[in-house]
Amino acid sequence: MNVVYSSSMKNIKISEAEWEVMEVLWTQASLTSAEITRRIQKQRKWAPNTVRTLLARLMEKKCVAAKKLDGKFLYSTTITRQQCVEKEGKSFLAKVFGGAPTPLLVHFAKQAKFSPGDIAALRQILDQKEKGSK
Repeated sequence: MNVVYSSSMKNIKISEAEWEVMEVLWTQASLTSAEITRRIQKQRKWAPNTVRTLLARLMEKKCVAAKKLDGKFLYSTTITRQQCVEKEGKSFLAKVFGGAPTPLLVHFAKQAKFSPGDIAALRQILDQKEKGSK
């Protein structure tokens, strides 16, 4: 799955593998490729070269920046997780539900299990939306 992000830059496509690298960097910025590899290897058995390739792609897309310190490159993101989540959500909504939020909400309301707290939070959001549309 590639997600297209539109930003002030050109359109950016982030693959699932690249997303995993971004997740590591969102939890702690300024990591070396070896540190990123160690964190990812808890779930995936990627070779260090794989991680370096993904970092190079993310740098080309301007999603990750690197700075050299004491002979090592430290990598950090240039886009926040929230920005990516918002853009991925919009892309998913457009692709799967034709951009219409109601079918998406109905689908998840029928499929998901909600705690009483979840239901209260959803009601609060919907009440706020309703008040804002009047």
